[in-house]
Amino acid sequence: MKIKVVSLDVWNTLLNLDIFLKEIAKQVAEFTGSSPEELYKKLSTAHIEAKNLRRKGVLKEDIVQKTQKLAADYLGTSADIFQRAVAKAVLTVNTEKLVAEGAYEALKELSKVGLKKAVLGNVLFWPGSYTRLLLERTELASYIEAQFYADEVGYQKPQKEFFELILKRFSVSAEEAIHVGDGLYEDFAGAILSGFYAALILPNVKDIVSLGAKAYAIPSIKYLPKLISRIS
Repeated sequence: MKIKVVSLDVWNTLLNLDIFLKEIAKQVAEFTGSSPEELYKKLSTAHIEAKNLRRKGVLKEDIVQKTQKLAADYLGTSADIFQRAVAKAVLTVNTEKLVAEGAYEALKELSKVGLKKAVLGNVLFWPGSYTRLLLERTELASYIEAQFYADEVGYQKPQKEFFELILKRFSVSAEEAIHVGDGLYEDFAGAILSGFYAALILPNVKDIVSLGAKAYAIPSIKYLPKLISRIS
C-alpha cells in the first residue's frame, strides 16, 4: 500500500523541546530574578510530571490551565507570570536552534513526492495556538497542510479518534498513513492501535529499524523520507 499522508508529532520531532523550555526558563528568570539554569531543571521535571499525569488519565479537561499551574508551582512563581513567560518565549526563542535537525529537508522531500503532511499534537503548558505560531515563525508550517491540537479538537494521543481526524481530513485509509513521533505511548502505540504505520524516533539507533509489521524506529525525522520510500 502506498503512503499518501504523513502525520507528525511536533516536539522532539519537528521542534526541539529543550530549546523552548530553556527559553521559557529564561523569561521566567527575567520576571523573578531566579537562576535560569535552575528554573530550566525544575521546568523539565515539571514537564515529566505533567506527562505522567496525562498518561494516567488525571488530566482530561483544562489540561493547559492545570499544567500551567503545576509548572508555576515547581518554579515557585504564579501562573500569571508563567503564562507571560511562555508568551514571550514564543516571540523570542531562536528559531534556528528550535528546529529539529533534518526537519526542513525531510518536509521538503516529502512535499516533492506529493505526500500530504499533518500535525497531530498533544498540549502541556501552552495551547496549540502557540505551537502554530512557532511553526509559522520557523516556516515549517508552509510544508504542512493541516494541524490538529488536543485543546482544539477535544481528543489527545493515543486516542484513536484523534488519529482518525487525519484520515477524514485527507480521505485516506489508515493503511495509507504513517505517524512519526518520539512518544512510545502517545505516538507509537497510538498510531499502531489506530492502524497507521508507525515510526518511533529513537536517537540511539543508527538507521531504520523494523520493529514488526508496520512498526519502525528511526534516529530522527531526516530518515523519514527513506523509510516511506521503503514502505511504498
